[in-house]
Amino acid sequence: MKTITKYLTIATISIFLTNCSTIKNRSYLKTNSFNSKMSKNLLSKDKIDKYKTYELFFQLFEDEECLQIEIISTKKIHKFTKKKSSDKIFFIIEKIIETTNKSGKINKNYSEIGRNFDNDWNRQRIITICSIKDLPLTILNKNSKYRIRFTSFNKKTVAFIVKIDSNAKVQIISKKNK
Repeated sequence: MKTITKYLTIATISIFLTNCSTIKNRSYLKTNSFNSKMSKNLLSKDKIDKYKTYELFFQLFEDEECLQIEIISTKKIHKFTKKKSSDKIFFIIEKIIETTNKSGKINKNYSEIGRNFDNDWNRQRIITICSIKDLPLTILNKNSKYRIRFTSFNKKTVAFIVKIDSNAKVQIISKKNK
């Protein structure tokens, strides 16, 4: 039974990723952004490949068909060479699923709905995530909250900008303001 569930999960994710990757040249009405540095107040307990991982949250003000998400590190200039460089940022987008147990305690679970890298660490700078009617966990709606987990695999503090393009307003929330 576990094997069947595993294959169904893989098939579902494959369909979802195929759907998103075929959407090109979408235009969006709004660009929502958040600038900061990777700091202690953004640390996530859930790591990416055992590295320090940071997290932000966002919420939609309206139901949305698709979102385009990008995280870029701001350019830094090296002291001696004067060359500009920026770190590659790897990120995962998750929908927060809240459940209540018998005692009334709310548990948060996270369902991955997109990422900007594959199993071989090939990275895309920008990803598009789209709702799929037949897969409720993928539906981008105003009643849900989402988490972005990200890392640069760098021990130094990295400044970054998160950009979410959509047709509706998006509220990006840091952990301390959550």
